Amino acid sequence: MKHSVLIILLVFMVGFTFAQSNWSPVKSPQEATMYNRHHSFFLNPNEGWLVGTSFGVSVVFHTLDGGSTWTVQYNDSAGFTMYDVAFANSNVGWICGGSGSIWKSTDGGANWSDQTPGLTSQTLRCISIVDANVVYIGGGDGTVLKTTDGGANWVDQTITAMGTSDLYDIYAWDAFKAFGVSGGNDGTAVYTNDGGATWNLTVLPFPPTGISQRSYDCTGKAGGVGYAVGYHGNVFKSTDFGQTWTNVANIFPGLYKIFYSVGVYNDNVWAGGSDGKLFRSTDGGAVWDTLSLPSVNNIYSIYPFDANNLYVTSNYGQFFKSSDGGNTWTPMLTWPNVSWYAMVAPSVNKIVAASITGGEISISNDGGQTWSYPLKPTPDAIGNILKLFFLDDNRGFYSGRSGQIGKTIDGGLTWALKPNSQFYYGSTKSYYFIYFLDAAKGYAGGSSGIIQATTDGGETWTEGSVGTTATLYDCQFFDSNTGIISASSGRIYQTTDGGSNWTEVHDFGTMTMRDIAIINSTTAVISASSGYVFKTTDAGANWTQVVQLANVNSPGDDPDLYRVDFVDANTGYICGEDGAIYKSTDAGDNWTQQVSPAGLENWNYEAMAWPSKNVGFIGSQNGYIFANGLTGIENKPQTLRGYHLNQNYPNPFNPETNIGFNIPKSEKVTLVIYNTLGQVVRTANLGTLEAGYHQVKWNGRNDFGFQSPSGVYFYRLVAGDFSQIHKMVLMR
Repeated sequence: MKHSVLIILLVFMVGFTFAQSNWSPVKSPQEATMYNRHHSFFLNPNEGWLVGTSFGVSVVFHTLDGGSTWTVQYNDSAGFTMYDVAFANSNVGWICGGSGSIWKSTDGGANWSDQTPGLTSQTLRCISIVDANVVYIGGGDGTVLKTTDGGANWVDQTITAMGTSDLYDIYAWDAFKAFGVSGGNDGTAVYTNDGGATWNLTVLPFPPTGISQRSYDCTGKAGGVGYAVGYHGNVFKSTDFGQTWTNVANIFPGLYKIFYSVGVYNDNVWAGGSDGKLFRSTDGGAVWDTLSLPSVNNIYSIYPFDANNLYVTSNYGQFFKSSDGGNTWTPMLTWPNVSWYAMVAPSVNKIVAASITGGEISISNDGGQTWSYPLKPTPDAIGNILKLFFLDDNRGFYSGRSGQIGKTIDGGLTWALKPNSQFYYGSTKSYYFIYFLDAAKGYAGGSSGIIQATTDGGETWTEGSVGTTATLYDCQFFDSNTGIISASSGRIYQTTDGGSNWTEVHDFGTMTMRDIAIINSTTAVISASSGYVFKTTDAGANWTQVVQLANVNSPGDDPDLYRVDFVDANTGYICGEDGAIYKSTDAGDNWTQQVSPAGLENWNYEAMAWPSKNVGFIGSQNGYIFANGLTGIENKPQTLRGYHLNQNYPNPFNPETNIGFNIPKSEKVTLVIYNTLGQVVRTANLGTLEAGYHQVKWNGRNDFGFQSPSGVYFYRLVAGDFSQIHKMVLMR
């Protein structure tokens, strides 16, 4: 249960407030998912570490239960971006990152000491640990640093022959033999047989017709066998400690698709990357099978522990584990931080949401009380979802990137992709809308003015054109004959013959006409870019600009208005850029900005659905789904167990920020804010609080009520014997 703190002191009430908004989160990600471009390291199936960066803050997470729960071990207080983490054993580990930074832990990550040797200012990207004493670290412009005494001393082994190419990954068999792969565009790899005293250049045999010859990851196994992966799904194998290489796979010839990660256990090899594509070989790379990860997000880490058990981490907080070699997968966390772009409510109980950061779908069948874990709809899904349309609770459709059109007849439990002229892997065409007039007749449209039509319930599609190359964003019909399409370049199109022919009825210039809401048989509203709202009262023949909405969350920056929906003849809602939410009570002639969810006023709200007049949902970036008017839910973010102080959000912030924390039992709690000199800026004696999640808001003022200047601050939570501190940045 989420609790509010009753603050007695008047001076504290001025400085800290609790969020007051009709919109409350019903789904929110675990903190460990909020840090994109994760790099993880697992010592065994239970213990692992994760580093990532979000809002300019880098964090180290630790798990002891195979990734089900994560605790924050370390917050960046030095201002460097963490790129890699690795451990020699359960105690000794290293982190490398920006500006030549190296950090070491000797207590399993609880504490970290700065070992930056000052030998380079290059970004350090990769670590390979031989044992607790011997470590290789690689990075920008061919940088290689090596220690043989546990980090007490480091030797600069920079490979000058690599020029400005970065060393993206490195693997060491022992203290003497190691190899690495280059981020350069020439297929360069390097190897050493003498502990790095000399590094030799070699070439990965990329096909000559590709877009790039860049490689991203490498690994090895006993006996001098190494693997490297890179552009176009190429996999390379060496059997002589990285000196020579053969190409054992070219999965995506000519396509802008990349393998970012490779893992090996005996003769079992896994390679993965773009769009969640994952492949496996059980014979050392001779034959490859296609696996199906439940996400379309890029894969960045693969950790096999044996032939059956492996972990995969991908972007947007999608972590999965398999116990059968990758045939089936289980999410490791309760909720990812995908960004919602489409939402529909076919009934008061059923709400469906889809993401633009991987094409995952989540379904609620109880009016938004609970939601299924977001997963890609089909094994063959290849892109993000941009629109949803349901005829009823069971029959529905989606459209999206790469010409995707999907259909379900069982309420979204299973989906089938439907062939059309633009649907293929590597397609650059997107369908931004899908709309059905009845169970048989429908349209899908998007890029370059392309429109697809079906007359058999979406089984087959025929390509047509609206007569423009503008992007088509939405389509709605007033009746069986009269419909409208909104498009880029300020264009609106109308049909009066059921979609056989379309006519441009208005051109409002450079703005983007986005979403359409039909109010009655003659009235509709379009939300557009730059805060514009347009209205017709004659079924789309003529349009007027009714208002240009400002956004109090971002003064001077007119918001892009992504979605509009009306719940009755008079009441409508718009959501958009920078936390914009508006309400109309006069059929769209006037709009009033609503209070955004606390602390998330600068996030984009790109999905919205109203299953009833009184209950609505909005989907945002970072996995949040907010509800308005929903009762009977336990409104609590996904939190870590026990004591925990969350990173504030937003961060950096201006003028205020939210600070959340969890305590496992009733406890006297104090929150103190310090400047970089260690001086107390603000003290909050919160009194004795109940167990659970709590949240306060700091408005950037000190104990005397004056505004604090821009800069770095630290906030410390004290609850009983527990104490934790985080860094935040105030930007005036």
